Amino acid sequence: PYRTVKVPMDQLYSKLFYAGLVIAFLSAILSLVISHNITQPIALLKKGAERFAKGHLDEKMPIPNTEEMASLAVAMNEMATQLDSRLQTIDHQNREKAVILKSMVAGLLLIDPYKHIAMVNDAVTHLLNRSEKELLGKSVVEVIPNPDFQRVLEEAMHQAEPIETEICLDPENHIYFQVETNQLRDAHRNIQGTVVILHDISRLKELESIRKEFVANVSHELRTPITSIRGFVETLLEGAKDKPEDLEHFLSIIHKQSLRLEAIIEDILRLSRVERDSDYGAFERTLQPLQPVIEAAIQACEMKASEKHISLRFRCPDGIEVKINRHMIEQALINLIENAIKYSPEKTSVRVEVYALPQTIRIDVLDQGPGIAPQHHSRLFERFYRVDKARSRRLGGTGLGLAIVKHIIQAHEGQITLKSAPGEGSQFTIYLPRA
Repeated sequence: PYRTVKVPMDQLYSKLFYAGLVIAFLSAILSLVISHNITQPIALLKKGAERFAKGHLDEKMPIPNTEEMASLAVAMNEMATQLDSRLQTIDHQNREKAVILKSMVAGLLLIDPYKHIAMVNDAVTHLLNRSEKELLGKSVVEVIPNPDFQRVLEEAMHQAEPIETEICLDPENHIYFQVETNQLRDAHRNIQGTVVILHDISRLKELESIRKEFVANVSHELRTPITSIRGFVETLLEGAKDKPEDLEHFLSIIHKQSLRLEAIIEDILRLSRVERDSDYGAFERTLQPLQPVIEAAIQACEMKASEKHISLRFRCPDGIEVKINRHMIEQALINLIENAIKYSPEKTSVRVEVYALPQTIRIDVLDQGPGIAPQHHSRLFERFYRVDKARSRRLGGTGLGLAIVKHIIQAHEGQITLKSAPGEGSQFTIYLPRA
């Protein structure tokens, strides 16, 4: 009967239902365990990859138990090791490049194909007197609005060969640059920009100008007495020698000009020796009292002073000692005292006064001459520079005396200054370091 069958079937269904629930529950637990065993290593690998992405390449991933995940973790750790090594190499190279660029005396500009500044070094910021922030990204036309520089840059951007030339960046202030340009290309030979190197050669140009001026002045100074000597000798040969009065007059002029020529050559040689010895440290300096040196210089000038009835006075405290080359300092003082005598009126005085300061010894040479206008002060110690050329030649100056004094004092690590004004006389002051 149906009832007989229904009761056991209901019992069977009930058992199957509860058995299914148990199996489903166990399956869910088993699935969770299996998924956890799979997802946990993946989550660890993900966290490790995120650490690597943030740059923490030294924190290695843990190795999972499963073979496949363990192989992946090992591969990623190896990748991180290699990346860390390469990044350290790149960082080291970048630091080296930064140090090289920072230590370069020459300025370096990297200009992109659109003529914007992509990179600069410290030398460029110093040469252009602008900060790196003010230069990067700016148009080079705006930063260096110089037609010659723009022309060179335009040629460099369209020419594969390097270009080297000189430009005057600021004619008013005499600023000159040697410009070197070259194209920057990548591995595929595509142009990435232009490298510009700037060398400041303003000082070299100034020295070249001084050299040319010196050569021209020497030639002129030597030509004047030589021309005079040759002219009077030719006059004598043409018959003037037969007239005793003309012969004596012309010979005295020739003698005077020969002495002037000898003085110029001697001063040039003396200046050359002073420069050579100071450059190579050949000055032998010893600690000695200063008073005998000043006395010797004044004695050497007494004859010239007596010819103009000029009194020479000096004041030097006892016990002052300095580390000097006696001969050179004596020569410098003689030049200053003779200059003072030469330009002072008759029946005046020239004074030499010494003061002991805390760090230096100060030597003043004072005269009562016509004085020197302020516009001449900065150039007075240049070679062959004269305030009044006609008067200097008439008085027999070579134009090298003060230049010799300046180099002697500089070789003693000292300094010389001038204080003067028209009608107030002149005061030359020497500062020598104390022993």
